[in-house]
Amino acid sequence: MRYSKQLILMFTTLIISLLIVEGVVRITYPVSTQKDRQIFDNYFEPIPNMEGVNRDANSEYANRFFQNSMGLYSPEIPLENSQGEYRILLVGDSFTQSVHTRLEQKHTTLLETKLRERYGDGITVINGGNGATGTSQQLLFLQRKLLQYEPDLILLNFHPADIPDNVFQSVHEIQGGLLVQKELVPYKHRIGWRLREWMGVNSQLYVLFWRVAVRTEFIRWPLMKFGIVTSAPIEEGKVLDTYFVILRNESANSKEAEKDLDSGWTVTKLLIKEMERVSKKNGAEFGVVILPYKEQVDAGQLQQFLDFKGFERGDMDIDRPQRMIKSFLETENISYTDLLPAFRENNKNNSFFFEIDPHWVEAGESLVASEIYDYLVRDNLITVEE
Repeated sequence: MRYSKQLILMFTTLIISLLIVEGVVRITYPVSTQKDRQIFDNYFEPIPNMEGVNRDANSEYANRFFQNSMGLYSPEIPLENSQGEYRILLVGDSFTQSVHTRLEQKHTTLLETKLRERYGDGITVINGGNGATGTSQQLLFLQRKLLQYEPDLILLNFHPADIPDNVFQSVHEIQGGLLVQKELVPYKHRIGWRLREWMGVNSQLYVLFWRVAVRTEFIRWPLMKFGIVTSAPIEEGKVLDTYFVILRNESANSKEAEKDLDSGWTVTKLLIKEMERVSKKNGAEFGVVILPYKEQVDAGQLQQFLDFKGFERGDMDIDRPQRMIKSFLETENISYTDLLPAFRENNKNNSFFFEIDPHWVEAGESLVASEIYDYLVRDNLITVEE
């Protein structure tokens, strides 16, 4: 009996201690909780029917968000379009998902409001964002999940940073000049993965532990021995370098960097063409919204980047991504709009982005909604009567 009481006391003390440490982490070093689940190699999907926290370690934002039964940061939307709505689906990465922003301030929410004011309540805008993905994963997400919403118009929110994702985290490859989907091998979840996922969604202490564990060799080694950790951490330095390669002159980049960029750009063009084909096959029109880097928009942000990387201004060709993508889209006769001019024209002291985080603040979300609205109206992409 005495030992039972001691065990209960020890267990209670442990739980209380962990709760205290959890609170300390949330206050002193907040981290974002888990949003997605690995399905195949190099492919993740948002976890359905969950609520989470998206916090920035630099204290630039802290937001609670939810994901519906399809894993979208969106209210529940019936899959079958039985009411004859005109449905616009936006596909993209974290800029589209916007978990750092309150639901009512997201560009997709604001866009829907503006369109309904013009065309009536029969317009629905669906946020199909999946964070930390490139065009390759977005295409697969579209095919696996998003087409079930029966969209009338599909817009790809394309960010040039998607290109390195299409190199390092692609579920497609090129064979004989053709785009081919790789074999999708289901990810083998370990025993207790449901509990670990629940912890990842609900405990910032747990998330912080794993972030440290996978990057610390003496912790990682026993975890790999027991099969708890099975893969090496992403080479963040290489991905980050490729992230910005596209903003530099070809002569300023190494041959390896230009080779990675060329590979990424080659597969990206095929992915966009395939997304257009899939859209039209399923009865939807298709267009591309070209998103900018904040370093392209704000001179101060560009200088901070140059100072951090040790680059010279003469090394940079910051309009290079837009020239590449627009030339391709025009050749393929794919509808598009480029948001960079509007961002530059309206920018004042980094008006539209967080100071450290690369995403949009609420003013940026609002500008994106207005620009996409103008694009849809200007190009008559909405086929409903006003």
